[in-house]
Amino acid sequence: MCHGGMCIRLSKNLFVKSDDAQVGIGTLIIFIAMILVAAVAAAVLIQTSGNLQQKAQTTGEEATSQVASNLNVRTIEGLRGSTSGTLEPTVDQFLIRTSISAGGNRMDLSQLIVTVSDLNKTNTLEYNYSEKEAFLFNKSKSYFTAKAIRDEDQSFSSDSPVMNKGDLIALSISTLNSANVDNVDDVDRVGEADNETIIDGTYISSNQTYKLDHYGVDNSSTTLYNASDDTVDSGNYTVFESNNTIELDGHNLSDNEYTLTYGYSENWNSSDLKLKPRTDLKITLTPETGTSKILEFSTPATYGVDRKVSLFP
Repeated sequence: MCHGGMCIRLSKNLFVKSDDAQVGIGTLIIFIAMILVAAVAAAVLIQTSGNLQQKAQTTGEEATSQVASNLNVRTIEGLRGSTSGTLEPTVDQFLIRTSISAGGNRMDLSQLIVTVSDLNKTNTLEYNYSEKEAFLFNKSKSYFTAKAIRDEDQSFSSDSPVMNKGDLIALSISTLNSANVDNVDDVDRVGEADNETIIDGTYISSNQTYKLDHYGVDNSSTTLYNASDDTVDSGNYTVFESNNTIELDGHNLSDNEYTLTYGYSENWNSSDLKLKPRTDLKITLTPETGTSKILEFSTPATYGVDRKVSLFP
């Protein structure tokens, strides 16, 4: 074919003729099988990647909680005791004001371990539920207590000392240097106390445990009275001096009202710490999860005439 002086030769065979082809139901089955295999493989890959992502996120959160400290120490204040109206030359109590760190989780203070050291003596303290400050000075080497300063939802209690975000909690630690101190933070040391009635109720059908407000329970002075005839019912109760509780055996009590009285003493014990001016201190707060909070500082060069001493920051 020619056009405008130019000629092009066309081939007669514009298409390649081939008799080879795949047809029939067998080909269709193979095709569907390939699609199903591809779909299953894709589902497995998606599920695996999702599981890996979830595990990686969980591991990251756990690692963060273990590495980061949830505990934020705001201030530490020292209180000096007095004997016969004269201030002691040592700090006899710590008030550590704490809160949850930014991004931290709620914390169960009953699992917190506090270590206090003046580099000569070290006391390792556990939480105790008592709300009595006097208890603290009786167990100076063993326990600390906690109370809420700010608790908007009123969820913090001595029985459930869980610190939430926004709470401000004061940890009380005895650093009592002498058992003869008369007063610390308006808490007086007293001798033998009068018996106190804690139960005056109806028949107890099963064993019941009562938590006492005082420490140093004297087992020999504990008495269970049958209020109906004012007789002593001995042997139907158990005193646990370690945690200051009394358990009544209701199965062995008659159907009458009872009054339980107990005696206790409030003798104070020294912590063996001597926190005079210029004393180097180390306090370690170890929560259930997260890293420990370590504070190292020195007491001021002089306490002057102040009963309250700012120690940290």
